[in-house]
This record gives sequence, structure tokens and C-alpha cells, in this order.
Amino acid sequence: MNNHRPALLAGILILSSASASRAADFPQNSPDEQTLSELPTTNWLTNGGDLFNRNFSALTEINTGNVDQLAPVWRTHLQESGVGAKYSGEAQPIVHDGVMYIITGADDAFALDIETGEILWRYSADLTSEISTICCGWTSRGVGFGEDKIFVGRLDGVLTALNKNSGEEVWSVQAEAWEEGYTITSAPLYFQGMVITGFAGAEYAARGRVRAYDADDGSLLWTFYTVPGPGEFGHDTWPADNDAWRTGGGTVWHTPAVDSELGMVYFSTGNPGARRGQFVHRVHRGARCLHR
Repeated sequence: MNNHRPALLAGILILSSASASRAADFPQNSPDEQTLSELPTTNWLTNGGDLFNRNFSALTEINTGNVDQLAPVWRTHLQESGVGAKYSGEAQPIVHDGVMYIITGADDAFALDIETGEILWRYSADLTSEISTICCGWTSRGVGFGEDKIFVGRLDGVLTALNKNSGEEVWSVQAEAWEEGYTITSAPLYFQGMVITGFAGAEYAARGRVRAYDADDGSLLWTFYTVPGPGEFGHDTWPADNDAWRTGGGTVWHTPAVDSELGMVYFSTGNPGARRGQFVHRVHRGARCLHR
């Protein structure tokens, strides 16, 4: 057996009892686990449709016999947000009680009336053009929803909670610094009173990590590093003299999935990080592969 098979990109977390206690203490823990675990029919409450990221609806009204009859109902221009060659639109909308929540590549969030397309409110991130640690275009893959808030992860490393009815800021934290290579491009995940997010930045020698924040006030609850450092689980599977954990990459730039019965969070990771002009697979060939 290879004793130096790195525990790189390990993608399973066990939710702590402290996290469960946080959820139990919050009387408005909404949407609840059961709702988030069901296949969506009337709302689309999380990126992927449910906690399992199945991206599937049980609705049958649209089928192979009538799909060719679909036609546009309305079109809305998002006030020139995210217009330009450097931006891309990758966000999956959130839909709740007749309102669609969408974000642009400029991290501006909008609430739209699902029936008419009318813009109900706009949140402007006002990102600085000085951000220089974005590898693959200015983009966002969506927003999160929970406890009557819309959660926005931004390219400048800021994580923000907005009032879902007004778009006004409820809280905002500097989750990581873009100057150190970290950006947020994934849609945050709401679960059991937590806002869970990963960070991009492996191209800039960022250390891969997933963090959970209190949905009520944005305080940090826990951090998991994808490349284990000294004293962390899995570090002993790496060569004893390695320091890949410092800038090893393995960043998480998509929304995790959750098995609420097992209390586990699942995610995959991206590429390893730059290391003195080379990649971490210099330590272990094949480390660029994704480990489930």
C-alpha cells in the first residue's frame, strides 16, 4: 500500500453537533431540511434544486409531446449589469413565492416578479475594477436563500446577506481577501442555519477551503481545508517534508451537496495550486484528478 497517497481534494464533511444545535435553536430555520430534500415543484430554493443537487423537478406538465410549444412570456434587461466581454452569466435562479432571485457576473443581485419580469429590487456590489485574481472571467454561479435572506458571495471575497423583500443588506463579512488570491464564484448553500461556501483561487496559490457562517449574523462557524496541514486529518498521508498545504489549491468553486440524514456535506474540487511556477502534482503525480 502506498503510504503517501495524499488525502488531497477529499470531499466529505461531517456536520458538527454545534452546527445542529445552532439549527435547533433557531425558530425560523427555513426552508427546513425536509423541504430542501424534496424534488422541487413550486419553488427552486437552492442551487441544484434540492440538497442533493439533482437539478431535477418532478413536474410533468412539460413533456416530449409539448416542449416544442414553449414560447417566451417576458424579457427583462438587468439594467446593464454584467455587460461586457469580461463578464459571463452562469447563475441558476432561485425562485420563492413568485419571486426570482438572480445575479450577474458583476455580483449585482436582482429580484424579479416571476409573472411579469418586473424588477422588484436591485443590490449593487460595486466591485472595484482593481480585482486582479480572477482566473476565468467575472462570474457568479448563483445566490443562496434561507431565513428570509438572499446570500451573495462576491469576487472581492465578501459574503453578504440581503433582506429577500427589500434587497437591503442584513450583514456583510470579508470572508477572504481577493488580494491573497481568494474569490467567491459559487452559489452559497443554506443548511441548518448555516451559509456554506467555498472559494476559488487555485491559480493564485490559494489554499482550498470550505467555510460555514452563521446565517443570522455572518459569524464564522467552521473551516475545512482540502489540503490538510500539520495536525489536520489526512496530513500524515503526504510526504513528511511537504508544504503543499500552504498553497496547494484544491479550491471549491461550486455549491456542495448535503445528505441531511447522514449529516454530511459533499463537494468536489478544482485544480491544484501554483507552486514556484509549477503545480502540486510535482509532489504527487495525478493530484489534479478529482477525488470523491
